[in-house]
Amino acid sequence: MRLPCYESDGPDGVEAKARRRLIRDLWLTISGEEPTGEMMEPEESDSFSERPITMLDEPAQGPSAAGLYESVKNEVRDIYNAIKDKSERQAVVDLVQGLEKFETSQDLAEHEAELLAAADPFSQRLRQLLVELIQYRRQILGGE
Repeated sequence: MRLPCYESDGPDGVEAKARRRLIRDLWLTISGEEPTGEMMEPEESDSFSERPITMLDEPAQGPSAAGLYESVKNEVRDIYNAIKDKSERQAVVDLVQGLEKFETSQDLAEHEAELLAAADPFSQRLRQLLVELIQYRRQILGGE
């Protein structure tokens, strides 16, 4: 049902108009009366300048899992660049590359404990980022 309304009408105003329209239509149907005066207003208005119809926007989609994955990966890269120890740097690279080798969420789930154990020696922030990478990778693979 199209309901002409103004942008200044809040949800309550729109609901009240819809309720009045339904009651009016129900009364006309039950009573058999002919619409008169105010009841004769058109069901649908083709003139948007007279009665603008407010359209509700679709809810915005959030960022994709792949985009979030890349964002977190860039944060890991920043921390990686600050690490001085070559063996620790290589361990970070191995973890991220290992994470990207999994092709199914089931494979990832089977090895998740190993990945988390390998991340134990790192700083808490880096471990947190690696956990986020695992979560986003799982979403990318379809295993939410």
